[in-house]
Amino acid sequence: MDAGEIHRADPRQKGRLLWIAAGTCALAVVALLYLQWELAAIRFGIESGKLDTAMERFYSLVRLALCLLGLVGAAAGVSIGYSSWRVHREQRYPHSGARLMHDMPVVRGSEAARMSRIGFALATAFVLLAILGTAWGWRLLAQPH
Repeated sequence: MDAGEIHRADPRQKGRLLWIAAGTCALAVVALLYLQWELAAIRFGIESGKLDTAMERFYSLVRLALCLLGLVGAAAGVSIGYSSWRVHREQRYPHSGARLMHDMPVVRGSEAARMSRIGFALATAFVLLAILGTAWGWRLLAQPH
């Protein structure tokens, strides 16, 4: 590691992250409103004696939640994997295209390669757990109750 080499922070990164956080919060509010609407419909189905319809709506809601969790996990894994691939290719951590909030010393050589291998392992774990977890949950819902 060259003691003097620093990867400079991107001054616009904090603003980007603020917009991403605001968009995520807005999406979460919409998702919660949809969840409340669906749960009210399920409750109405139970109270009116339409248990089959209520159970089907509930299972659909759980399937949607499973798919969204799987999608988030897979997206995290792909993002980590892409960054790890860049670190491995450049033998430099953080990679040259990384947008950081704070200045960071650059790590090169075998230490950067080790960090990329850790990133590949994490990426693989995220993607596998996302896929297997979604499939396992879907399978549990398919079993007779």
